[in-house]
Amino acid sequence: MQQRKLTRLQAVINLIQQKKRISVDDLSKHFNVSLVTIRRDLEELERNGSLIRDYGGAVVNKTFVEEDVLYEKYKINTEEKDKIAKYAASLVKDDDNIILDGGSTTFRMVPYLIEKKNLTVMTSGLNIAYELSRYSHINLILLGGVLRHKSLTFSDGYAMEGLANFNFNKMFFPCEGVDIETGITTSTLNRANMNQRMMEKSKEVILLADYTKFGKRSFCSICDIEKVGIIVSNKELGRDYLDKIRQKKIKIALV
Repeated sequence: MQQRKLTRLQAVINLIQQKKRISVDDLSKHFNVSLVTIRRDLEELERNGSLIRDYGGAVVNKTFVEEDVLYEKYKINTEEKDKIAKYAASLVKDDDNIILDGGSTTFRMVPYLIEKKNLTVMTSGLNIAYELSRYSHINLILLGGVLRHKSLTFSDGYAMEGLANFNFNKMFFPCEGVDIETGITTSTLNRANMNQRMMEKSKEVILLADYTKFGKRSFCSICDIEKVGIIVSNKELGRDYLDKIRQKKIKIALV
């Protein structure tokens, strides 16, 4: 039941983002649920910042973080992301077994990993796998499943099954939002579940998040901020967030 509700909530967000505004009546008919159920859904989504209710319906909350198309992400904060990627790659040692979750910042780690010896990389990112496939000395494992074209990632049940028999030294992952209270968030339930499973299989968890991700949140919670071992971000990160992170005894590298 809870899974069905979360799937519906995700679908409600997707529909409102497409239409910009939609009525309670239309939502009720679209999802074949009662008006009471839809109103409760909208109340919950408004509480987490996903949308803004208005008379008889709901509209997009423009401050809420959506998932961008990966090709568009490549163009955003390129210099900052490259610095983060370079530092993150320096944390990888010869003989490591690592997970690279799909994303524009983790993709930028690839050129800095090719000099590592006896490195094993598992990734959910099709673009990352393609780049790494050019280097025969890197042991590459691609998580399979149904491809999400927007992010070029695999994050369904088939992909999660692929993690079952492995254990890793380090996991590197991006996100849509970092908030001290809400924690680390992403835009889809499958992606959140996948990240949680990756964390369970990794000894060390490393978040790559440029300063623009802080103070924002998206639809699905990945984890509390305390579950992250190291955060790699930029020197532009505000002092208020930096102090709060350090108070929680979380390691943070500013590049």
